[in-house]
Amino acid sequence: MIKSLWVSLLASLHSFGNIIADIRHLLATHPGYRISHVFREANQCADVMAKMGSCNDIRLCIWEEPPREVALSLLADALSVSFLRE
Repeated sequence: MIKSLWVSLLASLHSFGNIIADIRHLLATHPGYRISHVFREANQCADVMAKMGSCNDIRLCIWEEPPREVALSLLADALSVSFLRE
């Protein structure tokens, strides 16, 4: 109970506190879902696209097909290639 209150307090003070609260609410209303950590090496497409997004001022970008920057990562994923962590 104390730990739960402490974690809630820390989340509310965090700069992303509102987002954290929204995520907690969504998880509470959808009990079949869970969050788990995935190393960026195992999710290279998302890592590359996040870096692309942080380098421009566009608020929303919708692709009709994957950007060329993720082509090799998509191919590696389709071939089930594994990577060592750096």
